[in-house]
Amino acid sequence: MFGIASFSIIPIKKEPSHRSETVNQLLFNDLVKVIDKIDEWIYIESIDDKYVGWCQEVLIMPLNDEEFVSQSKINKKFNPFPSIIIEDVNSKDKINLPFGCSLSIENQYVILNNRKFNLEIELYKPNSNLSESIVECALIYLNTPYLWGGKTVFGTDCSGFSQTVFRMNGIQLPRDAYQQAEIGTTIDFIEEAKAGDLAFFDNLEGKITHVGIMLSSETIIHASSYVKINKIDHVGIFDEKTNKYSHQLRIIKRVDNLQQDFK
Repeated sequence: MFGIASFSIIPIKKEPSHRSETVNQLLFNDLVKVIDKIDEWIYIESIDDKYVGWCQEVLIMPLNDEEFVSQSKINKKFNPFPSIIIEDVNSKDKINLPFGCSLSIENQYVILNNRKFNLEIELYKPNSNLSESIVECALIYLNTPYLWGGKTVFGTDCSGFSQTVFRMNGIQLPRDAYQQAEIGTTIDFIEEAKAGDLAFFDNLEGKITHVGIMLSSETIIHASSYVKINKIDHVGIFDEKTNKYSHQLRIIKRVDNLQQDFK
């Protein structure tokens, strides 16, 4: 069984309970595979990045196999604004959609399976220069508060931030920082890093726990307490407010034009 996210931002929980921690978010129009069901909760796998978790069944519009294939083939754009409002053609219900969600477009309508919505704005077109386009998207997140499991301009964690920024530019990254660190080409020296590269950081046990997007070989934008710009060198991220290193650099990766199938 398949489904599609029919609300703006859907929290994905570690366990089937409202009190459980949020580990991810689905955004409007994200496709999912339904694996299991307990009461009002369904255990889903995101089609984009294969991330799994629990969400309320009522928030997912069910799709049969034919509908799923059809939705998978529709041309998708991405919302480049902090939020936009779409209006159901028939019911006139409105939905406020966040930055980074995908929109299936047909004949100038936003399509959600059997529903049509009006949208009268120009949608995002990535810059032909991938590095510049990634930076442009990343800067939209400045001062967004940190939210574990989040990935929008209303709240994001470090890997949700990098995943959504790259998604806006046609590159699908895995969900977690350690997974993102496994792909792309390694940059041997920080002096060779360029805007749009991903920098990864580990803890004392050597586990990768943080990721940020390079703005240059000397600066980085990342989500830690909030999305901010800090200096970076071969040691790690240096916070000028505390006059201390906040994160220890592990590796830098370049993922230009990478298309990855996560299985």
